[in-house]
Amino acid sequence: MTDRSGTFDPKLIAKYQRRFPDFDTKIISMYARGMTVREIRGHQEDLYGIDGFEFDAQRSLDPGQIRELATCRWIAHGDMKLFLGPPGTGKAHLAVALGREAIRQNYSVQFVIAATLAAMLAKAHDDGSLDKQLTQFARPKLLIIDELGYLPFEGNAAHLFFQLVSRRYEKGLDPDHPEQLSVGE
Repeated sequence: MTDRSGTFDPKLIAKYQRRFPDFDTKIISMYARGMTVREIRGHQEDLYGIDGFEFDAQRSLDPGQIRELATCRWIAHGDMKLFLGPPGTGKAHLAVALGREAIRQNYSVQFVIAATLAAMLAKAHDDGSLDKQLTQFARPKLLIIDELGYLPFEGNAAHLFFQLVSRRYEKGLDPDHPEQLSVGE
């Protein structure tokens, strides 16, 4: 199925792999109603952008702080952010919204689920391509890892994950800012 310009080609994924329930169904039904790709993207922005987040439902979040994160200055500085909280509190929504904002500002972004990441790193380790896999995950300026901490890493996965974090950290060091090397914090 494609749209008039041949650019819309939906790829359905298994329900258990979906990050947002009924997302594929919503996209396909919008297309079936005759919406253009541009209109669908606009609708996605309403649903999954910063402005679509229900701050009233998460009173512990400071909307100003989230809007500051949406400027992406922290990405430019090579900082890492971690959203902590119980399931259903909007961590994935905010991560996707910040990712979309980073893309809008021409940063490269990759999204991966922690269990998938661990499996990919373990497979790469086993088949001798770990360095290549670590390089691929170190390449995007923003790497969003969802569901980190929901399942414990098994076996060597924690060590492999640490290698990835170290690789990304080392890649992001700026020699003009030696304070990034501080160990005492």
